[in-house]
Amino acid sequence: MFKATADSEFLCACFDFTNPEFLAWYEERVKKIVRMGVSVIKTDFSEAVPEDVVFYNGMSGREGHNLLTYLYAKNIYTWMKEICDEHGELPMLWGRSGYVGSHTIPAAWAGDSSSDKASHSAILQAGLGMAMSGVSFWGYDLGGFYNTGYIGNEERPNIEDYLSSVQMGLWMPLSRAHGKTPREPWQYGDMALKEVKKWINFRHRLVPYLYHTACQSHQSGIPMIRPLVMEYPKDPIAKTQNLSYMLGDALLISPGFDRDEYELYLPEGRWQDIESKEVYEGMTFVHIENKAFADGGTSLRVFQKEGTSIPLFAQKEVLHVPAQLWKQEDLEFMTFQKKMLISYCAQNRCIRM
Repeated sequence: MFKATADSEFLCACFDFTNPEFLAWYEERVKKIVRMGVSVIKTDFSEAVPEDVVFYNGMSGREGHNLLTYLYAKNIYTWMKEICDEHGELPMLWGRSGYVGSHTIPAAWAGDSSSDKASHSAILQAGLGMAMSGVSFWGYDLGGFYNTGYIGNEERPNIEDYLSSVQMGLWMPLSRAHGKTPREPWQYGDMALKEVKKWINFRHRLVPYLYHTACQSHQSGIPMIRPLVMEYPKDPIAKTQNLSYMLGDALLISPGFDRDEYELYLPEGRWQDIESKEVYEGMTFVHIENKAFADGGTSLRVFQKEGTSIPLFAQKEVLHVPAQLWKQEDLEFMTFQKKMLISYCAQNRCIRM
């Protein structure tokens, strides 16, 4: 028995996933709750392992520290999948930590993060680092787990920090609000509720694009979100940009974080601000100014790359590919739920389904 953290008030123990007897015992308990209808399991903690512990297979705590986090998630996901497969369902696992091979287990999140704007850039760095390590399906606690800058302070974040966190999180592969205090938008007043509802509605419309991007990621291994250097490896300036990122191959996302104004680099090509519809030439910097949400502003900009299309839900499950400023080339994407592949040939102006 040991304390999970230095200031813990209770003792805990870690499971030994190298012990076949424990695995047999635990497997039945996991499968039991999956049969009851549980389709998502959160493998929280698992990082705290005493260095002097000895696992069943002879490893010390120091040797098995990282491996334990992988075995924890791998076994639970495997057991979930066996039961879900019987009903044609898909399991999901929220993993807080991992090791080599963890990219094969969907999905991961950033752990206990702070809600203040100054910390949001660190969260993005974590996500892009995971992407460069092959982890595609990732997210973080929208609204932040801890209150603004004070770990352990269980007060709500201020509205500007909360909205900034939620807005960026809704442009991630996975979005989930969570924290030590309430994170529902209606807890932060009418303005917050209106803004978050607007963003969530647009994310729902974006599902065909997100689903297609997820399918591409599954097939190619290229992550859903990626740093600019991954998309533009020959661009020397792209290599220095770590506060913006690509979501799929069509959208460049630029969170404002705690900056009132900044210079945003746009890579080669032409880019359109999806909200203002203003078009910018690439391989140059664009001056961005942020206003507070309370003043009708936003903390995030989204740009669409020339020559790309973004399939959207128009209403319910009607698929809509809006006309773009750009000349449309050939297009191919996977539809949501029915998994239908739709191809558009620009030369012949025909659609295949």
